[in-house]
Amino acid sequence: MSFCPICGTENNNGAKFCCNCGSAISSDPVQQSAPQAPEGFQPIPAPSNEGFVPITPENPLPGYTPIQPVYAQPITQPVQKAVNKPKSNGFCNAGLTFSIIGLCTIGSTSLIGLILSVIGFFSSKKRNQPGTGKAIAGMIMSGIIVVGLVLTFAVCWKDLKDEFDAGTINNPIDFYYALDHANERNTEEYKNRAKAVSSHNWVNTIKGDDTYLEFGAGYTYKLSPSYANAEDNSASGKYKLYLGTDAMDQIERRYRDYLSKSDVNKLISQNPDYKRDNFIILVLENGSGKDKINYYGFAYKTTSGANRMVLFEMKTRTKYDFVDSKYYKANHLDKQ
Repeated sequence: MSFCPICGTENNNGAKFCCNCGSAISSDPVQQSAPQAPEGFQPIPAPSNEGFVPITPENPLPGYTPIQPVYAQPITQPVQKAVNKPKSNGFCNAGLTFSIIGLCTIGSTSLIGLILSVIGFFSSKKRNQPGTGKAIAGMIMSGIIVVGLVLTFAVCWKDLKDEFDAGTINNPIDFYYALDHANERNTEEYKNRAKAVSSHNWVNTIKGDDTYLEFGAGYTYKLSPSYANAEDNSASGKYKLYLGTDAMDQIERRYRDYLSKSDVNKLISQNPDYKRDNFIILVLENGSGKDKINYYGFAYKTTSGANRMVLFEMKTRTKYDFVDSKYYKANHLDKQ
């Protein structure tokens, strides 16, 4: 192979002209001579380690001070010192707690809650402690309950005292039922139903017995053996009257030894005029109130317009069929 001396293109052996540029190609191969060193050139001797002394910390360069490494300092958040917050006033906490308990137990701890809340309110103000909000909440909560209980006791004290005297209140549940019934007895509806019984004088219509029962003011009564001799009263004193569901509940609370609700329900099933709503319990106290005669029965108005009261004495089950004295006299039942 031969190369063009002009463009360096490779050509076939024996070619006289370059196939690329057309220049003449010599048939003698070009001898390339090795490059000659310039005159006076001295070659660099090969490096030698002879006499080399390494630089170490024990053998530093004269006047050389080693550079100390610099380390970056870690970035940390500043530590904040904990601040001790003042504790809430203990009286405020206790007052609110007792107020909540009183709310759930019909005011059993409301008075304590009210007192503690008042103390806590002024104490926290004086000591600049948190908790006044709790004290105010406790005062409002307990105050409402205490005022309500005072008003309730004022209105229902007679009935509640009667329950306490009868020994029917032995726990908070008994007190709740007693208070509930006492409130019921002081409603206008209950008073009107009771007045429908106590506003009349009654005469027994069972043949041979015209017992006369007269109700008076202040829950008083007189019981005479005869309507004709009404002035000859054989018994007098205070009376108590229970109506409807209140009377039914009194069976369990006071008179279970003499009567059961099943006895009453049996009577109701036998007579269409007898209903739970007109069921009554009548208690006649004699003199000091220690001697009592307990009756149960039904008070209602008949289709003929007569006021009727059928009573059964609890111990003996003696029956009395009373009508009001005006009807008794108007229909000449006194002549029979």
